This record gives sequence, C-alpha cells and structure tokens, in this order.
Amino acid sequence: MIRWLLEASLGVAVGALLWQSRVLQVAIFLSVAGLRRWFRSSKGYGPARRTTGWSAVERPSLSNVALNPNAMITYHPEYHDFDPGLAISSLSACVQLRIGWLRTDVRWNELIPDGIHPDLQALAWYRNFLEVVAGCGLRSMVVLSSPPAAVLSQKGPGRLEAWGRFVRLVVSELGTFCSGYQLMNEPNERIYGFLSLEDCGRAIVEGASIAHNAESAASVAINISMDVWGWRQFLCDILRSSGSAVDLIGLDHYPGTWTIGRNDRWSEVADIADAITSATPGSLWFGRRLAIMETGYSTNLFVRDEREQSRYFKGVQEFISRLNSRQPRKHTLCGIYELCDESSQAWLDPEAHFGIMTSDLKPKAAFATVAQLVEEL
Repeated sequence: MIRWLLEASLGVAVGALLWQSRVLQVAIFLSVAGLRRWFRSSKGYGPARRTTGWSAVERPSLSNVALNPNAMITYHPEYHDFDPGLAISSLSACVQLRIGWLRTDVRWNELIPDGIHPDLQALAWYRNFLEVVAGCGLRSMVVLSSPPAAVLSQKGPGRLEAWGRFVRLVVSELGTFCSGYQLMNEPNERIYGFLSLEDCGRAIVEGASIAHNAESAASVAINISMDVWGWRQFLCDILRSSGSAVDLIGLDHYPGTWTIGRNDRWSEVADIADAITSATPGSLWFGRRLAIMETGYSTNLFVRDEREQSRYFKGVQEFISRLNSRQPRKHTLCGIYELCDESSQAWLDPEAHFGIMTSDLKPKAAFATVAQLVEEL
C-alpha cells in the first residue's frame, strides 16, 4: 500500500511538473494540429481561381488614414479561400487598428506550382491584392516560402536554383507593391525549413541581392522561431553566413501556447534589442532592426478564452513599453499574429484560433487591446 501511494504520488508530481512546464500542453496541441491537417479534406481553392473576382469588388480608398509604421499584423487570404471581398474587409480592419504593415504570403507552390512555369492567374491575384494593400496605405511584408513538391524532390543545388527563379519573379512582377521581403519562414523549424543551414545562408544572400538590386527601398527580413531548441545559435550562424544581407531580424515567440517552460523568453528578446542598439560597425548586430515578427495567443479552449488572449496582449504592450524606455528611439517593429482565425469552429487546434477576430471577421476582446498597443508603439 505504501509503495502504491509513493508511486502514485510520484506520478502526480511528474504529471504536474510536465503540465506546469507546458510539455504536455504543447505535445497535445502539436498532435491535434497535425491530425487536423492530416484528415482535413483539401477544398482545392487557390488564388488562381479567384482572380476574376477582383473586377467585381469596389476597392477602398483608405490611404489618408495615419498608420503606425512600428506595428505589423499577419493576414492569410487563404483562410477566406482567397475571396477578394473578404480580403478587402480584412484590410479595412487593419486600417481601423491603425497598423502600418501587413505581413502576408506569396506562396511559392501557388505561384510556380511545378517549380518552373508561373501560374499567370495566381500572379494576377497577388498583384491585385498587393495593389489594394498599397491603396489602403499599408506597407506589405511578403513572406516568400512554401516550396512546391517538385522543388522539394530536388537536392540542395536544384532547390537553390528554383529559389532564385521564384524570388526574381516576385520582385520583378510584384515588387512595385512590396515594402519588405521575408525570405523563408522559420527556417530553423523542421516543419517549414527546406534548406540546410549552409544553403539557407546562400538563399538569403541571393534573395537579398535580387531585392536590393531592384529599384526599390524594400527591407529584407528573416524570422526565427524562439520555441525551437538552439534558436539563438541558428540565428547567429545565419547572420554570419549572410553578411549584411539581412535588414530586419524577426523573432517568433508564443509564450502561453507553444513555448515550453514556466518562464517566457521576453528577456532574451530584450537582450537582442540591446545588442542591436549598442552594436558597432563590423559587429554581428550592426545595421539591423529588430522585429517581434509573430506573437499571439490561441483561444482554442474554454479555459483559453478571449479574456486570456486580451490579457496576453496587455502583457506584450507592457514589454514593448519597457523595451522602448531603454532604447534611444523606437526601432522595434511589433508583429501581431494574427488578424483572424483560420477556423473559429475547429476543435482544439491552436493554429486555427490565433486571430484577434473570428474567421467571419467579428472582433474578439483582444481587438481593442491590440488597438491600444498600436497607439503606444
């Protein structure tokens, strides 16, 4: 009996430790997210089939609204099946928040499905969308990632060659409307990374060269997931291998949802901000700008509700205020993840519930909190 009680107590203690450290939470969330994507049937929607819809919508004129250049928000048009009308409504919500940057994808697998030949209808959809983004007064940070299967089937050199074709196409055909290019998405994450560390540095150098040689002043950004072991070493290795190619260092941080451990890592973000502020010519951090590229809180459980999400963004606001107080100028770009849910009806999957609006664009409690955050950036 005593032995059973000891074993039971030990089991409870271990379980409590795992829960407090978020190990169990993250494991459950990862499993549910993976299963949902495995079983979810593809609707086959893409930007190409929605291109003609742009001729039927009225384009807003919102460029006279003062927007905050230190604030960014992510919006995924595929959540609305690339519907132009819903995309415009989403952009209007961004302007209502006074957010200055829209972060959005130009997906490789949609634009060049076979890795060689552009889909002209998809290209036209992205051109229309980014033109409307600019017409709203928003700056666009386009994320260049999501390689097609034909590229993933190739070895390293073939992937790099295809990457160059992709970036050149985007810059030449869409660059007029692009204020920034994020080259790849979380390359230190197994799910999204598709190049070795060495090739990743080469891809950034090539992508930055294409972007910087165009007749524009677009910024080149990377983003690194802070929820992956060894993220800081990976970031330093990328910066060393890519030289001065990177203008904007983006960090993705999700305490409360994806971060394992009882403590968050905001202090590590502050350390990098200080390193950039105090950097001297020739140092690793010199000439860069910091972005909290993605941060958010998923409302995927009844105990993780809208009030908790709103409280989370109040914490982000407090951190940014502390960060700005120790810097000579406000040079940190704060990126909110994200504008709307992928599917507010999805069960448990955290990836479907990060929006500060529901999937049908109804504001959650955090919408007002983010508006306050933007005012103080």
